[in-house]
Amino acid sequence: MRIERSRVNLFAAYGLLLLLSALLQTTVLAPIRLFSMTPTLYIAATICVAMFEGEWTGALFGLVLGYCVDATAAALPGLTALTLLAVGYAVGISARCYMLRRMLSAFVLYFFVHAGLIVMLLLLKGLVAADLTGFLTAALYRAGAALFSSLYIPPFYFIARWLHLSFGGTEET
Repeated sequence: MRIERSRVNLFAAYGLLLLLSALLQTTVLAPIRLFSMTPTLYIAATICVAMFEGEWTGALFGLVLGYCVDATAAALPGLTALTLLAVGYAVGISARCYMLRRMLSAFVLYFFVHAGLIVMLLLLKGLVAADLTGFLTAALYRAGAALFSSLYIPPFYFIARWLHLSFGGTEET
């Protein structure tokens, strides 16, 4: 049974996914540590939503999810929101123009995003602070967290795919 495609229903479904993701990230997953790393599911959620719904929905999803995470975490206000906004838009464009909507594509995009975040960290430390002290440690931490958090790609991939197809989306673009 297919649900009639309605933008209001679609945004309500993704809003519920966003709320559940933010609550899960900030309550259940916050105390979990593996090698002093906390898993982050918000990047995986943003990538999967952007893959299936495009750049604007991905950017909006990332922005709101980032604000939710920023509001509850001890981070720079707006940094996660702006990062996820850019990730959602870039992944949406890439998936729409260059990639198939497959799980392998989600993993490739996920690791490219994390590589981009490491490069941004290098630029931030090199250009703004003019001090690369601690960069290698931070880059290794980011790479380990990316590997640890990649376990969230399959569930979010299947949820986003199911929502996309349930609201009238096509299998392939």
